[in-house]
Amino acid sequence: MKNCPLVRMRFFKHRATFCFSLLGVIVFYFIFHQLEQKIHGGLGIESLMLQFTFSSNKFFEITSSWFPNGIEIWAKMLWLDMLFPFVYVILLLSLLSRSRVSVIFFYQLSIFLGILDILENSLHLMLIYQSNHTILIPLAATFATLKWIAIAAILIAVIATLLYRYLSRSKPVRYE
Repeated sequence: MKNCPLVRMRFFKHRATFCFSLLGVIVFYFIFHQLEQKIHGGLGIESLMLQFTFSSNKFFEITSSWFPNGIEIWAKMLWLDMLFPFVYVILLLSLLSRSRVSVIFFYQLSIFLGILDILENSLHLMLIYQSNHTILIPLAATFATLKWIAIAAILIAVIATLLYRYLSRSKPVRYE
């Protein structure tokens, strides 16, 4: 564990890093929520359905149900979404560091999922400007699925580590 440079960096252990990255994630969430209202008027479920769609027919069915300028707004949102992985990767690395998860794999997985998100966004941008590349739809859905599985694995590791540390601190009561 001590050989990993990400673990040794004190930057991720600071409370300010955690707080600012958490604030950044919240700000991005509200911005995306407002943009999604302008795209399709929904709660964001349509965007998740679009991320997990492996079928080109379903993909174009979802995008055709959007408001008239929804595709243009979505394209702008995707460019903004290219910055979002940097914020949430810092948050996840900070969360892993502050909770003292000792497995290097989860630190590497955090960076990998940020790369997956950027690749997914890039593929979606390519689909907006060149919709004849329908082979990109299942590839983008695969990246999105792997990204969400990685996020779940990291959060489970953090919760398990915190739970283990909490339970190992409590001492059993001895009755004599």
